[in-house]
Amino acid sequence: MAKPPPSKHGVITPQPAVRPSHTPSKESRALVKVMAAGGIEQAHMAGALGIRRPTLRKHYKAEIAHGGSEANAQVVAALFKAAVGSANAPGNVKAQIWWTQSRMGWRETMTVENVGKDGRPIEQTVTYRWAEPKAE
Repeated sequence: MAKPPPSKHGVITPQPAVRPSHTPSKESRALVKVMAAGGIEQAHMAGALGIRRPTLRKHYKAEIAHGGSEANAQVVAALFKAAVGSANAPGNVKAQIWWTQSRMGWRETMTVENVGKDGRPIEQTVTYRWAEPKAE
């Protein structure tokens, strides 16, 4: 490596390191969007692309901000389609149950009532028995 030229006073001034510029591609944007949707940390996203976090945030701001929301919308659309079915196929019962419980507030409940004969309170009898003293 060649030495940098000395300055006026004979002192060598270090040259700043120049990083290669990053140009996002269609594939890298899709990858960041998927990683953001999956909750991957930005440090790991940047590492997967071979860039630093500030560069990631600079070039992929929209993908990071909206990746999760767009993925959620796609999942909701698929779930809704599965729940309602189509003209050729009935809806998926598990998807319908999930929808009614999480979106409509429906709950599966079970009530257990302990009652006695004819709906009256349960009668309890307690019997105490004393043991005979042991013979010595």
